[in-house]
Amino acid sequence: MKLSRPNNKVYIIYLIGLIFCWACPDPTPQPPENKSTPPLDSQKAEVPAPRQKPELLFSLRIHESSGAISELSLASEAEFEIEPAQRIEVLANQPLADFRVRLMDAQERVLPSDEEISLDANGTLVNIQLLSPLKPANSLVLLVDSQLAPRISNQQADTYDDFRVSLKVRGEPEKAEPKPPPLSQKAKTSKKKSSKRTIR
Repeated sequence: MKLSRPNNKVYIIYLIGLIFCWACPDPTPQPPENKSTPPLDSQKAEVPAPRQKPELLFSLRIHESSGAISELSLASEAEFEIEPAQRIEVLANQPLADFRVRLMDAQERVLPSDEEISLDANGTLVNIQLLSPLKPANSLVLLVDSQLAPRISNQQADTYDDFRVSLKVRGEPEKAEPKPPPLSQKAKTSKKKSSKRTIR
C-alpha cells in the first residue's frame, strides 16, 4: 500500500488559520467597566458631624410709661438702662423647656407681678406685668435660670448657664415729701395749756 504525501498548501492554510485565530480578539462582548464604583476606602460610611448647639439669646421689649415701645438686645452679666415702665416682655430665640424669669430689685427681692408665657417654634416670650410701675433711678436684676435642673434647657435638651443682667431705670430719683418741722418746746407747752382750758 502506497501512502500519499501531504500537500504543502494544506499546511500553509492551516498555519494561516491558527495565526488569524490568535491575533483576533475574543468576539464575546465584555461588560463595561463601572467607573462610578468608588474605591473600597471611600465606601466606608461617613460619620455625620455632631449637631452644633445653637446660641441662646435674650432681648427685652419695654412698654414704657410714656406709651412708646423700645427693644433691647441683652448680654449676660452686663448693665443696661431702660425707661420707666410697668410692662416688660422677655424674649428668647429658642423654645425653652426648663426655665424661669425673675425681675428683682437691688436687694434681689422679686417684684410683685403677673406673668404669662408663650412658646412657639421661633422662641419663648415671657410677659411681665408689674403691679406697680418702675420708678426712675431704680436698680433692678433680671435673672433667667432653671426651675428643676441645674441648668436652663430648651426643647432639644440643650443646656445653658444662668442668664443675669443688671437694669437701671433712667431718670432722677423721686424727691420725698418734706416732713413738717418738729414742734418747739414752747409750742408743745402752749398746746397742752390750750387743751386743758377747753376741758370742762
